[in-house]
Amino acid sequence: MKQSGLGDAFYIAGVDLSGDIGSLGSIHGGPAVHDVTGIDKSAMERIGGLRDGSIEFTAFFNDAVGQSHLTLKANVFTQVLDFNATYCRGTALGGEAAFIVARQLNYDQSRAQDGALTSGVTEAADGFGLDWGRQITAGKRTDKTAT
Repeated sequence: MKQSGLGDAFYIAGVDLSGDIGSLGSIHGGPAVHDVTGIDKSAMERIGGLRDGSIEFTAFFNDAVGQSHLTLKANVFTQVLDFNATYCRGTALGGEAAFIVARQLNYDQSRAQDGALTSGVTEAADGFGLDWGRQITAGKRTDKTAT
């Protein structure tokens, strides 16, 4: 079933980049698969290896404070280690969300014929893989005191 991503949200290291993300290229995770078929078998045997995952996306250039350019540039050029990236499928309480503790591999900028400046970004799992879960708040929540 195909669906649009309208109304979704995307956060990196606690920064809401939802308005600057144009598309998600892929979200994948799970254990790596290893073929371990012995010569005495008549079919393939596979076992799960290390957990892995990544989120690939395209971001629009926005150099305002707290937006895509400054956030993504800092993550790749200063080698920020182990931050989180969260994709929320909608923003309703209980909605699906993908979460990854990641390292940013790239920040590849390109300019289209019409002048649009975008960046291709890959957030790769840093030892813990990618997990899907349910959102425990309805959208973004920033509490300053205990509730």
